[in-house]
Amino acid sequence: MSSIGKEHLARIVSENTGLNLIDARLFVMAFLEAIKSELASGKRIELRGLGCFYVKEYAPGRGRNPRNGDIIFVPRRKKPIFKVSQLIINKLNSN
Repeated sequence: MSSIGKEHLARIVSENTGLNLIDARLFVMAFLEAIKSELASGKRIELRGLGCFYVKEYAPGRGRNPRNGDIIFVPRRKKPIFKVSQLIINKLNSN
């Protein structure tokens, strides 16, 4: 399975929209920055047909150091989550 990066994504945007490559790069970068910025401010981003980005907060608790078995304190933390749309799941599973 291969993956694509921002540059490849910008080329796809350029080909599909007619934007020149520089403008497509700016668009991709601005789009990703907007997602990061909105997530950082605690907002949920829903893109119909694609999925939903949101931040999940995990409570503090106790953990165990796997090297020596010591109990450690795990602080409260936040994690960005992407939940894929059911439309994409159905498309992937239809053959």
